[in-house]
Amino acid sequence: MRKLLVAAVAACAGLAWAKTSTPKGWTDDFEGALKQAKAEQKHVLVDFSGSDWCGWCKRLDSEVFAQPEFLAGATNKFVLVMIDSPSDKSLLSEKAKAQNPELVKKFGIRGFPTVLLLDADGNKVAQLGYAAGGPVPYLAKLEDCISPDVEKYIRPIETVLNEHDAAFMNEMKSIRKKIKAKFPELTKTDLDEAARRKLEKRISRYGEKVMFEEIAAKYIPLYEKAFAEAKAMEVPEHMKAKKEALIGEQSARFEQLKKGAADYQVRKAARKARKDAKKAANEKADDKDDPQD
Repeated sequence: MRKLLVAAVAACAGLAWAKTSTPKGWTDDFEGALKQAKAEQKHVLVDFSGSDWCGWCKRLDSEVFAQPEFLAGATNKFVLVMIDSPSDKSLLSEKAKAQNPELVKKFGIRGFPTVLLLDADGNKVAQLGYAAGGPVPYLAKLEDCISPDVEKYIRPIETVLNEHDAAFMNEMKSIRKKIKAKFPELTKTDLDEAARRKLEKRISRYGEKVMFEEIAAKYIPLYEKAFAEAKAMEVPEHMKAKKEALIGEQSARFEQLKKGAADYQVRKAARKARKDAKKAANEKADDKDDPQD
């Protein structure tokens, strides 16, 4: 009986002190963090991580989040939440197992690490990721995100630049549905290798057509208008560098979309030229085979 009692106590102790991936100073209770933030008038910092498989997550954790300087500075202004997506689910508490996938979906997390700054109501204030330099520069970035001047002058510019992002992404996601509707033969399992390659080529060209002739053609003018509006927005002298950096970062991604659209038009013109040349050659051959009197 004594051995059974000892074993039971040990088992209970093991459960009580079960190790999770949530580091010291952090919590995995998202709703609890929002309540704490509201009570203490803080922001919430949420680290979406893949703690046991994501290399950049491990670097961010070791170089920044685990450093005493970061914890000392961050806990004064932020409630720290880790939303982990590890391969080993035993690293999660029962609450985290149920909650984390829903939060990843809710906030549209597409890569790790993603670090979100939220207000006490759970509204997104800013998004960061890995950044080299250690805890002090990272803290400065976070504090910058919640400074009154950033809220007053930079956040409205972000709103203008991001106005069309959600609609653009929804239309990009619709490409897959359009492909399935146009190519029902995708479900066939008896296609030979040649037929499969031909189908893949048709799908690729159709996907490009939808993306660049329908979606990009619609959104490029909208984004150009947004950039013009953002550039015209006035900020104080000490905010100008931050404004330029934001517009420059967003512009780099926009230029990639424009380049993709331009490259598509070049490929399309080249295919048409080859098709026209082939047609002309066939017509010339037909004329030789069927000479006129």
